[in-house]
Amino acid sequence: MTESHSFYNQFFKALDGYRQNLPQFLRPDTAIVWCGNPIGGGEAFLQMYAQMPETQHDVTEYNVHPLMGGNGAISMTLNTSGKVKFGSERGQNVMGFSAIFFLRKDPGSSQVQITSMSYRLVHKPSDATLQM
Repeated sequence: MTESHSFYNQFFKALDGYRQNLPQFLRPDTAIVWCGNPIGGGEAFLQMYAQMPETQHDVTEYNVHPLMGGNGAISMTLNTSGKVKFGSERGQNVMGFSAIFFLRKDPGSSQVQITSMSYRLVHKPSDATLQM
């Protein structure tokens, strides 16, 4: 689905360097869970994310599935994962991440928006035997 590919490219670009573009992806009632903490809608997420250091996401995997939509809307679920770097120190603060989105494109709209999002950091302990 080209909408999902375009969405994740644009959304992660907005997260990383064009935060002023984030509102177009959110609805006032977007349900967001960030690292296990429920965030109260799109505006609350924007306020929380504005306080975070700069990020750089590298999406290495994504998987999309269409959902049954009503009233002519296009709905889909998008699972993404990869690495995220916090701050600007070279080689520091790099972690894995996983993000799951429920997306909707209303009839007559050109914008895919998030109805629900869950974002998690994936921590690998220094003594882990599994290599990532």
